[in-house]
Amino acid sequence: MLYIDGISLSKIKEELKKILEGKRINRIFKNNEYTISIHFGKIELLLSCIPALPICYITKSKEQPILDIASSIISNLRKHLMNAMLTDVEQLGFDRILVFHFSRINELGEIKKYKIYFECIGKLSNVIFTNEENKVLDTLKKFHISENFDRTLFLGETYTRPKFDKKLLPTDIKEDNFNRIIKNNLPLTNEIEGVGKFLNNVKSFEEFKNILNSDVKAKIYFKDKKIKLATILDIDFKDYDEVKEFLSYDEMINFYIDYEHTTTSFMLLKK
Repeated sequence: MLYIDGISLSKIKEELKKILEGKRINRIFKNNEYTISIHFGKIELLLSCIPALPICYITKSKEQPILDIASSIISNLRKHLMNAMLTDVEQLGFDRILVFHFSRINELGEIKKYKIYFECIGKLSNVIFTNEENKVLDTLKKFHISENFDRTLFLGETYTRPKFDKKLLPTDIKEDNFNRIIKNNLPLTNEIEGVGKFLNNVKSFEEFKNILNSDVKAKIYFKDKKIKLATILDIDFKDYDEVKEFLSYDEMINFYIDYEHTTTSFMLLKK
């Protein structure tokens, strides 16, 4: 499985920002029902909302032809973002939401700013395109209110993030707060924003801060030649018989996609 929690995404954000900041968009495609491809010259950023694999990454795969599936969001992205510069990549707290900021000079010489919200949240994952005032211009997925009843994303509405419980931020937590959580046998996932299930095994404040502050430690753990876990966090995982290390998230995720491409979800990404 691919493990990406909010803390993981904070590190992915920094890697994407380093690669993409200052680059201009020259092509935009919708590769399939769930995936948008944004090209910055020779760099291709994939925003995938496949329910089983919501993920954003810079793809190295060039063997498949680009599909160009018409849709309203692609028309809107092309209208407003062609030749736009990516100016920032932001994360909303430690939630699994990235915000890609863009700036473009229009035909009247005016500077216009736009945002793409990438919500990496399972079956409700989505790509939301807004203007500078956070007014929704379009979305990749259109959910029925019965599927996503805590908010609406109608065109012209102000973007609001999905409903979430207020928790401690990993960067703000003190050792005494952390020790209290451990002493009371409370799951870290319930108390600290951005913490996923694999970090519930962390038992010391020092170990937690090391995971939070360390550079990307991209690894894929195998057992009987099958992937058991792919992660960029420096976590203690024991159920494996082989491990492969990578220099970056980008390198790891491309290997992961190639290795697992026989499944339906991954075949969608390969198209």
